[in-house]
Amino acid sequence: MKQVTRWSPDTCGCVFEYEWDTEEEPRVHRFKKLVNRCAVHALSPTNESCFDTVLEENQRKNKAFGIAGDVISGLQPENYHWVFDAGRKLKVDFVGVSLGIAQKNKITQQCNTEFGPGKVEVLTATTI
Repeated sequence: MKQVTRWSPDTCGCVFEYEWDTEEEPRVHRFKKLVNRCAVHALSPTNESCFDTVLEENQRKNKAFGIAGDVISGLQPENYHWVFDAGRKLKVDFVGVSLGIAQKNKITQQCNTEFGPGKVEVLTATTI
C-alpha cells in the first residue's frame, strides 16, 4: 500500500513529500512534491534532485553517528554534534567524550569508505 509522508529534515529548512510502499522491502523513498526549498539548496536544478541531495545529507549525518557509535563505546546522541559547512561537508564532534587519535582516524577512514573522501570531517576538542 502506498503512503505519503511529509518530511522536514533536521539538516536544512527544506520540506518534501515522499512516497513509499508498505509492501516494498527494503523501503524506498520516492520524491513526490517539494513543499519548501531552503536557501542552502536554492540552486538545485530540479525539485527531485533537491530531494535526492537533502536525503543523502540527512542519511550521511545519521550513518556517521552509527559509524562513530561502533568505535566509541557508549556514544549517546547528546554527545554527537554536527554541522554542514558551506560546501556541505559534514563536520562532526563528540562533546563530553574522550576521543583518541586512533579512534578519530578509524571513524574518518570508515566515513571515507562509506561516503567518499572528504565528505565527513571528524573534529576533536571543538564545540560546533
